[in-house]
Amino acid sequence: MDLLIREAYSSSSYFAEETHHVSYLGEVYDLHGLVQCTPDCYRCLKWAYNETEDCCYGKSFALVYTTKCMLTYKTSFLAPPPPPPPPPQPPPFRPYSGNNSPDSGDSFSLSLKKKKKKEEEEEVQEREMSTTNIVESPTNKMDEHTELLEQSAVKLSQLEAENLILQKENSALSSASKKRCRFRTGVQPMQLL
Repeated sequence: MDLLIREAYSSSSYFAEETHHVSYLGEVYDLHGLVQCTPDCYRCLKWAYNETEDCCYGKSFALVYTTKCMLTYKTSFLAPPPPPPPPPQPPPFRPYSGNNSPDSGDSFSLSLKKKKKKEEEEEVQEREMSTTNIVESPTNKMDEHTELLEQSAVKLSQLEAENLILQKENSALSSASKKRCRFRTGVQPMQLL
């Protein structure tokens, strides 16, 4: 995260995003981090990073944002690769019968071995396919997560702009209200004769 903070702070876009493979306690994760800020925001990003350490240590997701910066990360658990298939069993021991010609039992045994080998090859292919799906799934989720973060950043900037407009209107109404109060308190009631 420190590298992302430095990258965002020093880039002209004030934005950085990166994914790392992380191993922690024997588990493998993808750590996807994203930081964004306004100019002169290094302190804000460092503060946001410290906040994630205080509140979110060990959590799989964190989002800390202020009006000057945003820092978020998400971890995705990667399943360990499936164990390799066991080695094939050696054929059962058959004593030599003294006859070199194969009998019908031998041809049956040979066709069973071919069938078993074909089934094992199909199992290996299925395992490889499932491993590929496991690896592709977190990537798709990270893309979705990045898109949601970008939408959130846009919405946040819109809300901040609306908030500034409302603050200005509130300030104008407040000062107008104070002027009316001064005017009203300055009027003396007329005395009747």
